[in-house]
Amino acid sequence: LEPSMPRKTAATADKKSITNVYAPEKIAYNAQAVEYVRTFLSIVGGTATGIAGYTGLVGLLCFFITNLLVSIWVAYKAGPNPSPYFQSVRGEFIGGMMGGFGSFVLFWTMSNNFVHIYG
Repeated sequence: LEPSMPRKTAATADKKSITNVYAPEKIAYNAQAVEYVRTFLSIVGGTATGIAGYTGLVGLLCFFITNLLVSIWVAYKAGPNPSPYFQSVRGEFIGGMMGGFGSFVLFWTMSNNFVHIYG
């Protein structure tokens, strides 16, 4: 994760009003990096869940556990104040969970079929 490093700029001539300016390319880079990690771990988690033979709600619980681990990792890497790293902190930790759902289900069912049905 790369901090977007807020820069202080004077909004008025008397410099009493100061605003934070963030680098949008770094915020976009951070969001993309987290999305890649979520997708990769969804694939790995789906494959492991399928090989383990979990089906139904237990398999779905594995998806949420996988995404919870990614959120914990991102929170650890961002530190106590993640707002300089992301535009919307809630969007990264909660809203991004469904991004890898399709990949998880695809690899979950594929690996389950290969190991337990056709194997």
